[in-house]
Amino acid sequence: KEKQESLLADASENLIHAARHFEELQSDKTAASCHGCACLYTGLKTFKDGVMHGTLKPIADAHEEFKKASAFYKKAESDVGADVISTINEVVSAIEDYIDALRAGEKFTIREYLPVYETINNLIEQVSAVGLKNVFKAYILIR
Repeated sequence: KEKQESLLADASENLIHAARHFEELQSDKTAASCHGCACLYTGLKTFKDGVMHGTLKPIADAHEEFKKASAFYKKAESDVGADVISTINEVVSAIEDYIDALRAGEKFTIREYLPVYETINNLIEQVSAVGLKNVFKAYILIR
């Protein structure tokens, strides 16, 4: 578990670092895409922390990360497509429902969070597949 946490944090940090490099190269769309991925990874980690501890703040923080991811992907006009952005927005909406209920004093079991958690995992797989495809495309063009 600790190794997975570390890898997730490393992935997010590496994406933020890559985004900064792309910003320096004035490749704003690519930088925005990297920031979007970083927000997805950070949102997943933060959401999981909130679910595991049953606390509002990390869940609210995850909500903000997913909102930022959606905005970055829109700015990037990336290959992830409108369906991914739409799904991110669905996650944002679902987390808003959790936040409202938690503020009203409701408690949730881990099982009640699973549908959103699985949607987030699927989003990351989908976005990662697009990223891997782009890496292969760049590799082929460079050779």
